[in-house]
Amino acid sequence: MPLARTEFNAGLRASLPLLIAIGPFGLVTGVAMAAAGIPPLAAMAMSVLVYAGASMLAATQLIAEGAPALIVMLAAFIVNLRLLMYSASIRPYFAGAPLGQRLLVSYALVDNPYALFLQRYSTHPGAAGKFDYFLGLSIPTWICWQAAVGAGLLVGNQLPAAW
Repeated sequence: MPLARTEFNAGLRASLPLLIAIGPFGLVTGVAMAAAGIPPLAAMAMSVLVYAGASMLAATQLIAEGAPALIVMLAAFIVNLRLLMYSASIRPYFAGAPLGQRLLVSYALVDNPYALFLQRYSTHPGAAGKFDYFLGLSIPTWICWQAAVGAGLLVGNQLPAAW
């Protein structure tokens, strides 16, 4: 299915103001991961695979304290349970979508794109272009998050411990 540029571009525009908050949060997360001694490659892998800031921060603190891996994973799972509720509420919008689209939506389903998507489509659930709008919201959010975490990892060990 071709990309509906109008909806995709609308998603891009809607996501831009959120990047002002996502960037600093990702930066702080990267700094915390560096300060916890998590190797940069492992930290970036966690950022890409987990892609959920609150659970990454919880896991980072537990890793820094030497908690067992099972406890770290359980804490991240519990913090991310809200995403299960997001998934359940957004399911009707993508129920008929191809599996690949549903998998991509499930990966990229984080707080800000979720809220903006519902704001736009809750009053018009049958409107066309939902997936394209979601992509427009999610791509800049993901890129900003990964770049900010990476930047935080780079500067994390350079900052004074008191900071």
